[in-house]
Amino acid sequence: EIASCLVGSEMCIRDRPGAAQYLASALDHSVLPSILGTVAGDDTILIVGRGAAQGRELASTLRELADGHRATADDHT
Repeated sequence: EIASCLVGSEMCIRDRPGAAQYLASALDHSVLPSILGTVAGDDTILIVGRGAAQGRELASTLRELADGHRATADDHT
């Protein structure tokens, strides 16, 4: 199970051990314009968004992705 916490434009996600760097790389190469970048450890990712409003949007989008909705460029234009 993935856990997350949102503070302003920054979001912290905790995933399974060893999975954070793969997920962070996927987010860095995604079509999500609200992401400035990520920093990953072993099981934790810090996601930096473009602003507080985008942080809430990003959290919602990531929850949708975790639930199986696949984001496309058209979803975020």
